[in-house]
Amino acid sequence: MRYVEFVKDQNVKNANVLFFYGEESFFRENAVKVLKERFLAMEGIDFDVFDAKSVPIETVASVLNTPPFLNTKRLVVLKEYYPTAKEYEKSLISLFAKTEQDFAVLAIINEKPCDAILSDSFFLSVDCAKESDAYLAYYAQKKLEKQGVFLPSSAASILAESCAGSMTRLSVEIEKLIAFSLEKEKITKEDVENLVHRDIEMQVFDLTDALSKRNSERSLRILDVLIANNEKPQMIFAAIYNAFRRMLHVSLSSKTDAELTADLGVKSAYAIKKSRQAASGFTKKSLKKICDKLCDSDQKMKSGGLVSDGVLYDCVYYILST
Repeated sequence: MRYVEFVKDQNVKNANVLFFYGEESFFRENAVKVLKERFLAMEGIDFDVFDAKSVPIETVASVLNTPPFLNTKRLVVLKEYYPTAKEYEKSLISLFAKTEQDFAVLAIINEKPCDAILSDSFFLSVDCAKESDAYLAYYAQKKLEKQGVFLPSSAASILAESCAGSMTRLSVEIEKLIAFSLEKEKITKEDVENLVHRDIEMQVFDLTDALSKRNSERSLRILDVLIANNEKPQMIFAAIYNAFRRMLHVSLSSKTDAELTADLGVKSAYAIKKSRQAASGFTKKSLKKICDKLCDSDQKMKSGGLVSDGVLYDCVYYILST
């Protein structure tokens, strides 16, 4: 079950052993808020959080078996618990999951999945993976709508893309837009472009997209903006080089986006998706030539000193002509 399904599904509202896992920290953190609203009428009481790295499981089990003080349920959150199948089978957590316990709720919250817990049918497992740009755009529109502010689809799409699949980042940008819109009923595409910060990675995604379409005007404009924003030339070059190496790897591989995300050690499948889109504008041979050019420039710069603006423009002109 995906996190967004968990929040909406009334059939799982009373589940008392839950496992939340996945890279989206916003969903993992929000899960705790949702459970507190569901089970704790009096907040701050009958609520305990433990880190499995520093607290014995016996301590967690003891608290789980302690009746609540003022609420009808006790909520216990256990973070980063990764037992092996053997360890889990013998654990008090496994025993609690199988017990007909009506006064305690256990939520295990991990950044990564754990096969031992996922295989336990007594747990409701909730995948907190990153959501699509379409969902982020929808979420932003609904949040702003509650504040009486209209966010058109075109502006919502730019906002979602700027956040690179991160709900945490999106929530920060939404708060910024709400503050900006105190005297406005509509946020335009231009407002989003002016207010929402696009980090160097996102701007390089834009640059590779422009280069793949051989749009020289847009490519040079993005590079001009990066330099005008005082981004270090070394950082810009490294980001461009890494982007094209990833594009070459993606173009040569038959693996899925999820598999490539793990293989290349990128933060999310979003980067693979953008790389695949940009790579489609080049032949494999062209990508190899571009990577060779960037590698050669990299070697020369490492032996000769700092990266200059001229090297960056030379590489961009080379890519546009390849």
